[in-house]
Formats: sequence, structure tokens, C-alpha cells
Amino acid sequence: MFDILNLALPYFGVVFIGFACGKWKKLPESGLAWMNFFLLYVSLPALMFNLIARTPFAELSNPPFLVATTLATMLTFSLALLLGKLIGRLSLREATMAGLAGGYGNIGYMGPGLALSVLGAKAAAPTALFALGVTVALRPFERLPWEVPVLTLVKLVVHPLLSFGLMLLFGPFAQPWAATAVLMAALPPALNVFVIARQHDSWIEPASSAVLIGTFASVVTLTTVMWLIQSGRLVFP
Repeated sequence: MFDILNLALPYFGVVFIGFACGKWKKLPESGLAWMNFFLLYVSLPALMFNLIARTPFAELSNPPFLVATTLATMLTFSLALLLGKLIGRLSLREATMAGLAGGYGNIGYMGPGLALSVLGAKAAAPTALFALGVTVALRPFERLPWEVPVLTLVKLVVHPLLSFGLMLLFGPFAQPWAATAVLMAALPPALNVFVIARQHDSWIEPASSAVLIGTFASVVTLTTVMWLIQSGRLVFP
């Protein structure tokens, strides 16, 4: 239990602090503009460049890995779109937003820091996690559309399971590669799902709910994946 808490608190604790601050101060979302700009266009690209610069070029050319990870995301997106279209009786535009909620993970804010901390050097991203918490707190949440829990299950459970299966099918891959693919697949819906829904004026409230519910539900699911990786229980041959 303590091992699980030690994994979860450094990451989700910062998210919850940001969420509490966003609810408490009620500052306009425009106040995050420069912080988000710094994260997305300065700090995270510098982090990625540093990692890529130290990685041998031969390791960057891995077509089977690219095919497996892309296929996992495409299948998850298609499943979520189909569920939204057939079961939720959504229009094609709305079902496409539902597909994004089921297949588009929060790899920008959460991905790099979590991957590095779980699988490599301790290059955590507290600023990104805090900004994530504040932004989630500012999302409107009035009701929970019934399709959102289903899409949350697709994103947090089906996506990582598909990724795990495809790593075995297309592999073998080195443990850090395969574990990273599963970890990234286990991330909650990206904040951009709400942004895209708002830009297209379609499925806005459910998209907001999906981001909020998915982020909080991932406290359990994502922490479980992190624990499986760090404890050595999730091993790829």
C-alpha cells in the first residue's frame, strides 16, 4: 500500500493541488496562457530534444513499435467512436469527439514526467501537472452524460490492454519501450479533447466531463499500471 501511495502522491498530489487552487481562486483561464505556452513550446520540447539527442539513432528507427502503438490508438479511437455512434445515438461529428475522448491520451502534460520518473531519470514535470489540475478545475461540469463512463473505461482500460497485446504481437521490444507504450496508453483523456470539441461546437459538455472524470479515475488505473511496471510484474519477453 505504501509503495502505491509513494507512486501516486508525487504526481496526482500536484494535480489535486492545482485543481484545488483553480476552484478556490476562480481566476480566468486566460491566466494560464503563458504557463501553457512555456510548457508546450519551451520546457517540454527542450526535455524531448535532450532525450532524443542522447539516444542512438538506431534505436529511434523502430517501425514495428510505431505500427503497434499507432494501431492501438486507432483501434481504441474507432471503438469509442462506434460506441458513441451506435449506443449513444450521436451524430458523426459528436461521435468523433467521443472517439477522441476514448483514444487521445494526455501525453503532453502527464506523459513525459511520468515516463521519465517511472522508467528512467527523475525529470519530473510538476509545473505541467499543476497546470493540468487548474485547467481541469476550470472545465464546466453540470451533469454526467451516460456515455462518458463507457468512454472512460475504453480509454483507461481497453487502450492499455490493446497496447499490451500489440506489444507482444509485434515484438519483442525492449522492456522500456514496451512499458512506455502501455504507460502512455493508460493516460486519461487529453485536455485537447475539450478544446477541439469547443472549436467545432460539438459534444462540448460531455467532452468536459470526460476529461474531468477520466483524470480522477486514472488515479486508480494509471497508478496500478505504474506499480505493475516498477514492481517488475509487467514484463515483456
